[in-house]
Amino acid sequence: DVLVNNAGVLAHPERRLTKDGFEMQFGVNHLGHFALTAGLMDSLLASDAARVINVTSLAHTWGFIDFDDLQLEKAFAYSFQGWRAYGQSKLCNVLFTYQLHRELRRAGIHHVHTNAVHPGLVDTSISRNLALDFWPALKHFGYLISAEEGARGQIRLASDPELGKVSGRYFTDLAQEGKPGVHSQRASSNSSYNLENAQRLFDISSELTNCSFKFINP
Repeated sequence: DVLVNNAGVLAHPERRLTKDGFEMQFGVNHLGHFALTAGLMDSLLASDAARVINVTSLAHTWGFIDFDDLQLEKAFAYSFQGWRAYGQSKLCNVLFTYQLHRELRRAGIHHVHTNAVHPGLVDTSISRNLALDFWPALKHFGYLISAEEGARGQIRLASDPELGKVSGRYFTDLAQEGKPGVHSQRASSNSSYNLENAQRLFDISSELTNCSFKFINP
């Protein structure tokens, strides 16, 4: 079985809330993935082998988390026309991936694997909410890859037999290395390896969504 957490919104210029009252990017890009994964965990555990792929972004490298203001409610917290919130949400994706891997292995579960992937700068409508939509300029100068090329990373992680037992890793598009549409394992940001923050985010996410993981082999 395969679960691909791909839903996302990009840099709303003004702070918005989900129907549940969460800051939009934190809620959609992270909490939604967390809750869906928790809800499907029994099915994933019941399979012979399962993979969870969390779609993140290179933006996680500038993301940081203020645990006293996860919803970015403080004055000037929702800054840089939504990019601060986007970076936070994408860092959450990577922290969640690594912590989920640790939780699974700690429970003695070795047939469910989880990885994060940055698809690249992809030519889709995700830029529709930007205050200044520079996607057309990126496309004009050849910096965007096609949707098909961007999806290759998720597809590879979901189906490649050679990656069947790879878990707790970060993969990224290699366009900056002259290989657009090719995705390979790389190191993520230093902050994404913070064990204390990963555990804290995992626990807080469980409280906010009222979703818990029960890592019990069937």
